[in-house]
Amino acid sequence: MILNGVRMLILSVLKRVVVCTFLKRRSLSTSDLLYFYISAVRPLLEYACPAWHTSLTSEQSKQIEQIQIKAVKIILNSNCIDYDNLCLSHNLDTLNNRRNQLCMTFFEKKCIGQVWLFVVSASTATRCV
Repeated sequence: MILNGVRMLILSVLKRVVVCTFLKRRSLSTSDLLYFYISAVRPLLEYACPAWHTSLTSEQSKQIEQIQIKAVKIILNSNCIDYDNLCLSHNLDTLNNRRNQLCMTFFEKKCIGQVWLFVVSASTATRCV
């Protein structure tokens, strides 16, 4: 099931990468193109990632990362092989790192907050529902 979901994700996001190409041809600035990518493309690649990120195979993760590589190369007009340096120079993180961070943030908000409520409720002898 995750395999079909990744395929559908890639196909839907590639449509927006094509829009990036169209906007590039219309002479949008690099900063505007990056803004479009960050606000309209990348959120699709990260939507609900705490639910599915850990189920990805390394191949699926690479396929998803290839979308950002393609978009960054279009936006920056670069055929440079060093994707990591391109990301660093434009304050972008790899999608895998971002998904890991989003999962950790989600975990901290959901699980650590619940532990805190338990500690508070246990110390005051009241039950939080």
